Amino acid sequence: SSAADTGSRIKMEAAARLLQARGVAFGCVTIAERHLKKGTEHLNIIRKMEFGAQWFISQAVYDPEATVALLRDYAKECEERMLAPAKIILTFAPVGRPKTLQFVRWLGIKVPDAVEARILEKANESKVAAVMESVEACTEALAQILLQTEGLGVPLGISVESVSGFKEEIDASFELFRRLQVQLLDSRGVTWGVRWYKVPLGSLAKKASEEQLHALEAAILEPKPSPCKRAAPELVEPPPPPRSALGAAYDAVARFFTPSAATPPPSPPLGHTHALKYFVAGVAVGLAAGARARAWARGAC
Repeated sequence: SSAADTGSRIKMEAAARLLQARGVAFGCVTIAERHLKKGTEHLNIIRKMEFGAQWFISQAVYDPEATVALLRDYAKECEERMLAPAKIILTFAPVGRPKTLQFVRWLGIKVPDAVEARILEKANESKVAAVMESVEACTEALAQILLQTEGLGVPLGISVESVSGFKEEIDASFELFRRLQVQLLDSRGVTWGVRWYKVPLGSLAKKASEEQLHALEAAILEPKPSPCKRAAPELVEPPPPPRSALGAAYDAVARFFTPSAATPPPSPPLGHTHALKYFVAGVAVGLAAGARARAWARGAC
């Protein structure tokens, strides 16, 4: 509840101490537009880091200029103080209606006049065209931010939200996230992959969502019947050559997640389900199963 509801206020320092005493990790909000006016938002971030904040999330970004200025000053201040920068999560929100544009301006989000004109012009065509124009504007904004802050050493993340209840804007938030995710991962210059799972509608709102995800994982790991009619002969694999530390780690993951007739895949532990776990499992199973299938095909088909 808010301070007005409770009749009392608590300072951030006190709130941070209460959270840390309970072992709770927390982050804070950062507003790039405030930095353009006062020029001190980067100092606010560092002050909150001293209280224990581990990450910061921005309000919706449409003007990359403010975010670039904030990230540059923040990186410079961290370097001078010999601090490791905290992750800054950049928020984006698709808009496609004049009323939604008015609302985001009321929230304090700076929407350049040129961007607003682009969106409103498309609104004359259709609601979908307007909101997709805002998606294009957001991807352009992230591209500018990544280009102008490259090499600063500030870790970045993305968040996408819908600020209205209109279907077109809600649907566009999914497309916007996919595009921004690709941009951000591509900017890191390393090979990456993402595996999506289709989860039944509303299942995450139920207590049984963990069990449903476990069942989904088990179905993916379940051995599939062979398309060949002849039975595969028993294969005797030669001992593997010496492996590097990275190779040994992969082998350990592959052995754990690859199903076999003698050793069924272990049941996932109860608790929080991490997307990274499923991604690693999917890659390990795909690579290990592919190698087995090729060896089996050479001998059986």
